Formats: sequence, structure tokens, C-alpha cells
Amino acid sequence: NGLKSSTIKIGQKLKLTAKANMTYKVVKGDTLTKIAKKYGTTVTNLKKWNGLKSSTIKIGQVLNVTKA
Repeated sequence: NGLKSSTIKIGQKLKLTAKANMTYKVVKGDTLTKIAKKYGTTVTNLKKWNGLKSSTIKIGQVLNVTKA
């Protein structure tokens, strides 16, 4: 971000990068399609990141919704 000090101003834009996986806990009515849309990714990515061979998910299952 080219900062010369640790002071930032209101409205200043900073570039951030995520280092950790974000997870999501499946609730009743969820589908991989619905979850993918919510997190701006694809069903293919969700399946790959979670080692899923099918699109079947279970209530309470915790899914990675971002790539680490």
C-alpha cells in the first residue's frame, strides 16, 4: 500500500489479501450452488477445495469457501 507510517485516514483505500481459508457451516436448505453464489465462487471450486466427489452436502458440514 506504499504507507510511510502506520496512520491511515478515513476513506483511504487499502489492498488486503486473505491468508486463511474462510469456512461456512451448512444449514437447512443450502445447496453448493447457493453457497457458491454467496461467496462469489463456483460449485467446481467448492467441490475441489473440499474434496467432494458429488454435490451432496449435509446440515452441519463445514466447507472451505475460499482457497488458502
